[in-house]
Amino acid sequence: MLAFLGLTALANSYRFFNVSAMVLGPVCLVSVTWSLIRHKPASGLQFWTSVSLGILLLTSLYWYQVSYLGIIIQSFCILLVMLISILGLAARQKSALYLIIAMVLYALIAKAGKIPLPMVPKDMEHYLLTLTLVSIGKAFNTEFRYIF
Repeated sequence: MLAFLGLTALANSYRFFNVSAMVLGPVCLVSVTWSLIRHKPASGLQFWTSVSLGILLLTSLYWYQVSYLGIIIQSFCILLVMLISILGLAARQKSALYLIIAMVLYALIAKAGKIPLPMVPKDMEHYLLTLTLVSIGKAFNTEFRYIF
């Protein structure tokens, strides 16, 4: 909020947090999805590997000022989560169905600015992100349930 009020010194931190939301979060989401579909808790090695990979990608995108490549990484992570969820659907897991719904909503967030609606695109992004988080929460609540 302070960056929008005119403090130009915080503009770089705002850009850093935007890039981290596009890179670090989706990379960790892939790791969590893998653990959810396998019904096993994430090991320490898996946790630190995913966080390290996310931080490495984040710093490289930020350092070389190619933050627009974060959209490609975000889309690739969405694809990986959907492929992992297909493995869960093959095992008839209900949580995989909710993960696919969440990833479809998450993919719509990237296109929310281009959808011709009579509302501000940021509001549409916030509504879709809320529905995505609700779907991911339902996936974790239905971890050990089967579709049929």
